[in-house]
Amino acid sequence: MKRKGVTLIELVIYMSILSVLLLFFTDMFATLINKQLETESLSHVQQDANYLLSKFTYDFGRASSIEIPAAPGTPISSLRLKIDSALYDYSVHSGNIITEHAGVQDVLNSSEVTISNPTFQRLGEGNSHDVVRITFDVTSKIKQRAGYDVTHFSTTLGIREK
Repeated sequence: MKRKGVTLIELVIYMSILSVLLLFFTDMFATLINKQLETESLSHVQQDANYLLSKFTYDFGRASSIEIPAAPGTPISSLRLKIDSALYDYSVHSGNIITEHAGVQDVLNSSEVTISNPTFQRLGEGNSHDVVRITFDVTSKIKQRAGYDVTHFSTTLGIREK
């Protein structure tokens, strides 16, 4: 009479093959998750930076004068534009870039990133034809294996003659 069943050797071989497959799929899953986080992080940084650069470009296009920085040369951490006879202030507080107009504050970046190292430097001779160099860093709040995604952005904008 023959017995049907699994020998200990067969069981060890099956378990070894299953372990290798589990390790392979676990590694593949971890790689996919890391790629998703990397893509999501980069997307947040790029979207916020594009919005901020567009917002600055739009506001400079509407502005009649650059109030702060008043003098050319030294970079400072805030900006003031005169738009339609009203003052608009831009500054960074607690990792957020904020615009203030008539006592109302608006946060310009999303909750997925922080803004740091803002500088606004007036270039020119201190007249209405001056331009401002704007620089800032955008850091994703999503931590990856290599750390947080930090990207530096810079643009130079001026007031249009009307």
